[in-house]
Amino acid sequence: MSSGGRSAILDEKIVLHPAAVLSLWAGAAVFFQSLAAPALWWAGALVIAGAVWIKRPRFIALMRRIRVLLLASLALFALATPGTRVFPGVMALPLTYDGLLLGAAQALRLAMMVAFVTILLTLLSRERLILAIQSMCTPLRPIGVSPSRIAVRLSLVFDAIDTPASGWRAWMAQAESSPACATVAVAHADFSVRDYAVLVGVAGCLLLWSLG
Repeated sequence: MSSGGRSAILDEKIVLHPAAVLSLWAGAAVFFQSLAAPALWWAGALVIAGAVWIKRPRFIALMRRIRVLLLASLALFALATPGTRVFPGVMALPLTYDGLLLGAAQALRLAMMVAFVTILLTLLSRERLILAIQSMCTPLRPIGVSPSRIAVRLSLVFDAIDTPASGWRAWMAQAESSPACATVAVAHADFSVRDYAVLVGVAGCLLLWSLG
């Protein structure tokens, strides 16, 4: 089965409000990122395997975009962390086993976050994701947050990401050429009792986890 077919099947099975799906995704991402070895290695393998199964081309494309960051993170921890030296006789190369392990863990967390983003962008279409963020920002309206403005800016971000030449120079050029006023159509969806239960459950689990 192709990744596009898997995406369609997943989209048909989702019966929750996009905001509830986004809250579940955020709760899972926070929980998995907080794990320590050896649970971290198993969790990372599981999430990355899921992302590859659901949308391998997108996951690979996102990983290519952060390859420099992955290598920099691994090298920084490997060279700056004290511990048992890999090459004791080479003082100019402070590479340690402890640093390699720590750097690998941080690189895995970064790759796992990319996998989570891949899964989210597959579970929620662009319109449903914008609706989710707009809905979650609506309670912040009294303090000056504009959900509509956030929806428009998020739509522009998606446009920039989907551009073939999506390097930072292309993003800056597009930002400079973008019109001052932009609109985006966002579908409406009502919250059900199930959606409220998911939101309360995720908030409660995160609260208990932070207190523990």
